[in-house]
Amino acid sequence: MADWWRGGVIYQVYPRSFQDTNGDGVGDLPGILRRLDHIASLGVDCIWLSPITQSPQEDMGYDVSNYIDVDPLFGTMEDFDSLIERAHALGLKVIMDQVVSHTSDQHPWFRESRLSRDNARADWYVWADPLPDGSPPNNWPAVFGGRAREWNPTRGQYYLHNFLASQPDLNFHNEQVQDAVLDIMRFWLERGVDGFRLDTVNYYFHDKKLRSNPPNKRDEHLPYAVNPYDMQEHKYSKSQPENVAFLQRVRALLDQFPGTTSVGEVGDSHRAVELMAEYTSGGDKLHMCYSFEFRAPNSPPSISAPASSNSSSTARMAGPAGAFPITTCPATSPAGRRTASMPRPRAAEPPRSCSASRARSASIKGRSWACPKPISSSRN
Repeated sequence: MADWWRGGVIYQVYPRSFQDTNGDGVGDLPGILRRLDHIASLGVDCIWLSPITQSPQEDMGYDVSNYIDVDPLFGTMEDFDSLIERAHALGLKVIMDQVVSHTSDQHPWFRESRLSRDNARADWYVWADPLPDGSPPNNWPAVFGGRAREWNPTRGQYYLHNFLASQPDLNFHNEQVQDAVLDIMRFWLERGVDGFRLDTVNYYFHDKKLRSNPPNKRDEHLPYAVNPYDMQEHKYSKSQPENVAFLQRVRALLDQFPGTTSVGEVGDSHRAVELMAEYTSGGDKLHMCYSFEFRAPNSPPSISAPASSNSSSTARMAGPAGAFPITTCPATSPAGRRTASMPRPRAAEPPRSCSASRARSASIKGRSWACPKPISSSRN
């Protein structure tokens, strides 16, 4: 079924903490393969693999150094092929993480880009000259704390990193970067994957003029804020309008592989619902989006009950069925919080524990549960 993802059950597998078959203390692809029959027996439609590509693992695989090979920590490409073959034989779809807003600083693209201002990949990352006093070009903070700029003495410029300093942001204003990212996606689609979960999908583009963000207009900080990141309205550092055209390119690629799907993670504490609607509207962009706003204790009524609201943003949000997975968590969600359009959950229990560094979630027929990332890792 082409639209299997509408109301489908997606089971997230975090490989690192799944079954370990070689005794090194880390879960691996052969371990997942061994448990596929059990996962299929649960009645799920799809498994979502958290990052498995090559990485220095400074951010648990969300810092990629090679997008088109499996990290030896988890196995081999042959193991991956076997997993895909067995999953499909069991009637399971497989989607995988694509972390393309940034790379590892060990990626060959960045190693080349940082060498000079005129090499072939000089403009593949977001470089900027310092201000006359040597300070960074704007006030953008990093999600994990500190400035979102790191000095490179070879180029005499700062590079942008929205997360760790070892995770430089790609420059999506450069069409060569867009083409390279689409080539990566095509590689995995041709390998048999059934789609992607797109990490931090609203972080792809930055303001070309590098304007400083304005102060946050909220009277008080968000409950999960742990650093000055929450003190700004991130008007220029992410969630830029150019993102829409690129997501249309992503969808055009996916449409060449019938039955594939996409789900984008939107991290924006000011415009999450608006962006989710925009990114899934019209049938020519993403299939689905989600945001952690749905589990925030102070979620506005327009988020908690979209089907009963007459506001334009929530009317748009209603969108196609299955386009908006709802993320909640027993530890943080208000008691009884349930959207008017959300079916009552089946007799299934949400995850009882959380991954050491990332959210673990399970989507059950239109409802999904997610344990939060550590507070210091919130990407909003």
